[in-house]
Amino acid sequence: MSIVLSTDLLQAGHGQAPVWEEPNRSPDGIVDDRVHSLHRPSEQYSEPVTESSLDTESMSSCSNASHSSDSVDSCSEETVVDYLCDLLTNSDVKYSARLAECFRYADPMPPISKRSLAELEISAIRDNAKLRHDINFDRELFFRPNLDGTRGLAKLRAAEEYWHALAAELELYALVYQRDWPGPSLRSHDGAVIETAVQRRIPELLTTIRDILEVLIPSRSALFKEQLDVSMFMQMVKNGVCDIVKVVQWLSLVLKEHCAPIRDEWVDNMVEKIHEGVTVANWRLTVSGLRDLLGILEAMKLDVANHQIQYLRPKLIEDTVAFEQSYYQTNAFQPSPSRQWFLSYWHQHIHPTPQPTCTTPCTTQTFAHALTHLLLTPALPLPPTFHRDYPRLLALRATLSSLLHLATSLRTAATLLSRPLPPSLRQRLLADLTAIVPSGPWRPNIHHVAAQIARVVHPLLPDPLSITPAALHDAAHASLDAAWSHLSHTPELHAITSFLTTRTLAALTTFATASLLDVHSAFVARPPSSTVPPNDPPLPACVEPLYDGLVDVARRVAPLAVLHWRVWGPLVYVVEGAVPSSDALVRGVPSAPARESHHVRPVAPTTAFPAGSVTASLRVGERTVGEQSGRQVAL
Repeated sequence: MSIVLSTDLLQAGHGQAPVWEEPNRSPDGIVDDRVHSLHRPSEQYSEPVTESSLDTESMSSCSNASHSSDSVDSCSEETVVDYLCDLLTNSDVKYSARLAECFRYADPMPPISKRSLAELEISAIRDNAKLRHDINFDRELFFRPNLDGTRGLAKLRAAEEYWHALAAELELYALVYQRDWPGPSLRSHDGAVIETAVQRRIPELLTTIRDILEVLIPSRSALFKEQLDVSMFMQMVKNGVCDIVKVVQWLSLVLKEHCAPIRDEWVDNMVEKIHEGVTVANWRLTVSGLRDLLGILEAMKLDVANHQIQYLRPKLIEDTVAFEQSYYQTNAFQPSPSRQWFLSYWHQHIHPTPQPTCTTPCTTQTFAHALTHLLLTPALPLPPTFHRDYPRLLALRATLSSLLHLATSLRTAATLLSRPLPPSLRQRLLADLTAIVPSGPWRPNIHHVAAQIARVVHPLLPDPLSITPAALHDAAHASLDAAWSHLSHTPELHAITSFLTTRTLAALTTFATASLLDVHSAFVARPPSSTVPPNDPPLPACVEPLYDGLVDVARRVAPLAVLHWRVWGPLVYVVEGAVPSSDALVRGVPSAPARESHHVRPVAPTTAFPAGSVTASLRVGERTVGEQSGRQVAL
C-alpha cells in the first residue's frame, strides 16, 4: 500500500518541508493538522539549479523600475530592492531578469527549517493520530518527501524560486562587495541600507543549518554556534575573507561521523559542488551544493524519525484503542450518522421485527455483515467512523469489484461453451481480462472483455463453424451486459458476500480478546497464512478460481474490522451491550441520549511514553532505516 501522517511531509530533496498528508476536514468535522507524509525516503533529494531550469519561456517579466540604477533616492525597502533588481537585471549574468524576479518575490525562509522538521520529533509522532492508526495496517511505515498533488507541485515551485533567489543573492554579493562597486559607499547611510537589503536569505539559511545541526547532534551545539556564527560569517563575506569551502569540508566530516553510511557519497558530492562553484565563481553550482547540504540534514532527520517509528511500533499498536477513544473524546465527533448506518442494517437485514436487546456476539455478527455489505455496495456512503480508513476501504471496494466482474466473465464464458473452461484456458482468460482492465471501471471496457471471451471460447466449441466470431461476441456482450446491470442479484455476489462475511466474523471472534499486536502479527507483520481456521462456504465454479484473491481481501479486512469494532463498538454501535430499539432509529434519536453528545464516552487516558524511550544514537538509527526497504505509506 502506498501511504501518503496534513503536516506537510518533508520535501527533502527538493527543498520542501516534511508533510503528514491530511489537510482536509474529515466527514466528522475533525481537522487533522499534520505537515509530513509517510513513505519510504527517496535517495534523490536534490536537483542542481541549472540554467535550463531558468528557461526564458517560463520567465515572468520583472517589473521595470522607474528610478535610476546609480543612486538611491529613498531608503525605503521597496526602493532598495528595486535598485538591487535593476542592478542585477542590467548585469551580464545569464537569465538575470528571472533571477531578479526570484530575488524580489521568493520566500526569504529556506524550504526546510527547524520548524518544518519539528513534526518529525518523537512528541509529534506520538500525538499524530493518523500515523498511529495507519501503523496498524503496514509492516513498514516511513516518513518520506511529500511531492504529491497540487500542493506538492506548489512547494516544488516555491523551492525552485527560493534557490534561484539564493543564486541571485550570491551574484549581488559579487557586485556589491567588489572593489569598483559603482553604487553608494557601503560606509554611507544609503550603502548600509543596500548592504542590509542584499542579505535577504544567506543569513537565515546559515541560521537554519546551525539550528538543525544542533537538534541532530546536540553534543556539538557549542561548536556549531562558534563555527557558524552568522554575524561573523557575513562580516567575512563583506571583507572578502570568507573561506566557505573550509567550513563545508569541516562540516562534511561531522556529517559523515553521524549520518548513515549511505549518505557519504551525497556529502562528498555536496562538498565538490561548493568547492567547484566557489573556485570558478559559478554561483548556481554553489547554490546546488547548499541545497544538497539542506537535503542531507533533512534526510538525517527523516532517518532518525523512521528509526523511532520502528522502535515505538509495538507500543503504538498496543495503545491504539485507548489513544483513539481518548482522541475522539477530546475532539468533537458526532456519532449519529455511523450509528444510523449500523442500526439501519440491523433492522433491515438482521432483525426486521423489533428486538428488545441483543448480546455482544449478535452485534458482532451484525457488524461483520454490515461491513461486508458496505464493501460490496459502492453506492453506499462510508460512515464517518471509518474516516481514517477511507483509502483502505476504497481500495478494497475496487479489488472486490474486479473479482466480481472477473467471476461473471468466467460464468459468461462457461455459459457460451456449455461447460466449464479447462483450467489452463481459464487462467489464460483471467490474465487477459486483468490486462484489459488493470484498474478502474469495467463497464466502459465491456466490448473488449466480450471480444476476448469470444476469442478464447470460439475454438473450443463443438462446431466452431456453427457460429461466427462476431455472433459469439454479440452473445458474450449481451450476457455481460445483463450480469453487470444487476450485479447485486448475481450468484457471484452472494458467494463473495458469504465468503467475506464468514472470514470477517471468524477474525472478530478469534481475536475478540487478543492484543492488537497479536492481530497485527497475524494479518500484517508476516506473509499471508491461514491465521483464521478456514470454514469457508462452498464457492461456485466461476468464483473458485478467484479464491486466492478473496483470501487476500479477507486478510486485509480482518485487522480493519477488529480495530474498528474495538474502538467504536462500545462508543457508537452498542450502548451498554444492547442495540437501541427500532423506534429510536425511526425517530432519529438514540436510545441513550447521554451517550450521543458531541463527545464520545470518556475512557482511560492513553499510556504515556517515558522520556528517553527512544535511542538518541543517530548513527544506529540512520543505518537501520537507510539500509532497509519497505512499502511506501502516506499518512
